[in-house]
Amino acid sequence: LTLLLCRRDAGIDDLDEAGGAVVAAGVMGTGSLATLLNLKRLDPDAYGEIGTYPANGFEGAMAVANGEAQCLLDVIAPRSDLVKTLNDNERTGAQLAFAEIDNRDLEGHEVDGKKVYTLVEFDDETYPNLATTGDPEMLAISAVLATPRDYAQAHPQAVSALSMLLLTGAKDIEREAYGEAKPFQE
Repeated sequence: LTLLLCRRDAGIDDLDEAGGAVVAAGVMGTGSLATLLNLKRLDPDAYGEIGTYPANGFEGAMAVANGEAQCLLDVIAPRSDLVKTLNDNERTGAQLAFAEIDNRDLEGHEVDGKKVYTLVEFDDETYPNLATTGDPEMLAISAVLATPRDYAQAHPQAVSALSMLLLTGAKDIEREAYGEAKPFQE
């Protein structure tokens, strides 16, 4: 899930209001920065003017709390230790709040005929200190596994084992990420 947390005093309730602001989204190679860069490419009118800060996770959250960035965009499991820690910490729980990513145009983006983004309503009461006045919409991202053809041809057993692991482990992965019930509605 792509979560957006902003400073309460930043005046940003939605990612498309962050033009000219700085969003902590990680460094090259992170899913968070890849997501933000892709959003900027898909909808430059809404997201093109967003600046980036090279940190995500707790470091990114502290950059927001310290005023170095206005928001944190993180691709993360909603039941992660990070989100729990940010909610429970007096400083971050008081300064940060969930914001939305509710651009309906993103739901039409496909890779090889498969939807990449789905808007979901996130139950923010799971984290009362980070909660806002209503359940924000967030982006759920479909996983796409890509391997170079040369590698797949040279290592068919490894590719088969990885595919089986992902297929058979999906329920375990979801349970770890979401808990017993998903904190959002699709």
